[in-house]
Amino acid sequence: MFKFLCFIVLVALHLGTVCALTCHRCLASTNSDCYRGVEASFIKEQCSSNTVSNLSVLKNLTLNKTLSFETVCVSVVFSGYWNDYIERGCGFIYKGEDICEYLDSVSYIESCSYCTANFCNSKSFAL
Repeated sequence: MFKFLCFIVLVALHLGTVCALTCHRCLASTNSDCYRGVEASFIKEQCSSNTVSNLSVLKNLTLNKTLSFETVCVSVVFSGYWNDYIERGCGFIYKGEDICEYLDSVSYIESCSYCTANFCNSKSFAL
């Protein structure tokens, strides 16, 4: 179940649809303007928690309808085989759960932060 939810979170990071929350979006190495939080390196991504329930991969699953998702802006530094990289964008997680704790349990995470205001995920990770 955890791996499946991780898949949903990561897929959802790549989806953008109209809603109230808008996040910065970029994917790059840790030697980049995206990593340093340079505004010009971002694109705007509009998020929707409804996207998760509309994913075709979920159509054959029975989900607990009492659980709901929340939309957050997330910035994650992943540790790769050859290079570390940063991804910023929309994230989706069950309400009341910490998306960074979840991602840390299923991926190699160097750093993670999330927030719930428009364009709040621009903080630099550079020292």
